[in-house]
Amino acid sequence: MHAVVLTPDARIALEERPEPVARDGEVLIGVGAAGICGTDLHAPVMPSIFADNVVLGHEFSGTVVRSGPGVSGFEAGQPVVVNPIALSCGSCPACQRGLTNQCLAALGACSGVARDGGMAFPADSAR
Repeated sequence: MHAVVLTPDARIALEERPEPVARDGEVLIGVGAAGICGTDLHAPVMPSIFADNVVLGHEFSGTVVRSGPGVSGFEAGQPVVVNPIALSCGSCPACQRGLTNQCLAALGACSGVARDGGMAFPADSAR
């Protein structure tokens, strides 16, 4: 599949990746739409937050392709929207100011930052 990746040398590049697998506690989403956030654009200058070789894109929606072991409540074909910073810490300065979308604890663990995100699509798609 095609994916927008933050490379180890701090570049944003289009690369080929194998299709991901839904692991324990995870849901594999077929991306229908992905937003480009300022965080994505600033990823090359934020090495303390972003993982190497991560597929960017923490703002996305799509449909469930399949669920991994230990997941319930999601069915193939179900439409979903990802809220990657839903688990804010509640105690950092950003959270205390009510800016939970800027919580570095949550951002540092979310899709598109610490683990692969939504800027990926099948190589044979007509996008």
